[in-house]
Order: sequence, then structure tokens, then C-alpha cells
Amino acid sequence: MLFAPFGCSYLPPPSLLLPQPRKVQYLEETLRAMEQGTLKIRVRSLENEQALARLQLSTDVGNKLLVASVLLNLALSSAAGVGRVPALLWYAGAGFFGLQAGTSALAITAFDKKKAKYETKDFGQDA
Repeated sequence: MLFAPFGCSYLPPPSLLLPQPRKVQYLEETLRAMEQGTLKIRVRSLENEQALARLQLSTDVGNKLLVASVLLNLALSSAAGVGRVPALLWYAGAGFFGLQAGTSALAITAFDKKKAKYETKDFGQDA
């Protein structure tokens, strides 16, 4: 062994001894990919994430309103004597989901106000 006289029997691989060529190769491949346009860069922007959060809130409102309208239709058909479940139960469910849709709509307005507060460009300076 090469290091046996020094009491060491382990020889690390060349990639650990000389990491510089590997790093240069990685940089070269990255630059070539950038030049050719094949490099895919993923960027997370705050505007996109906020738009997705607002879209989720508005989707929740739409879904809750849809469920409330279905329950209200069931209540109206049950009040006409069509169904076996009492109409009061359907009305209560429709009211519950209607209130949830209202609170979600308020959450959207609060989200918009919060977003508008951080989008001001004057920084508190008077003109």
C-alpha cells in the first residue's frame, strides 16, 4: 500500500482528492445548457403564489355557494312534498353553507386589503 508506512491503509478516491475538475465540468455543462437554451430554471415569484392563494379562496366561495344552492333546491322541492327529509333540515344546511361562503368572501376582501397595503409605492413619503 502507498500509505502503509504511515499507518494509513485507506486511500480516498481521486474525486475527493481533486474536486476542482468536477466543479469546472459542472460549470461548463451549465453554461453550455444556458447558451443552448436547454436549461430549465424554476423561479417562484411572490405574485404567482399570491394569485394562487386568492384563486383558492375564490374557488372555496364558489364551491360553498354551489352546495348551498343545491341544498336550497332540495329544501324547496321537499317543501312541496316531494322528498322524505324535512325541508327544515335542507334549509339549515343551505344556510350553513351560505354563511360559510359569506365568511370566505370576507376573507377574500381581507386578503385584497392586505395585498394592497404591501403594494403601495410611496413608502409613507409626502410629496
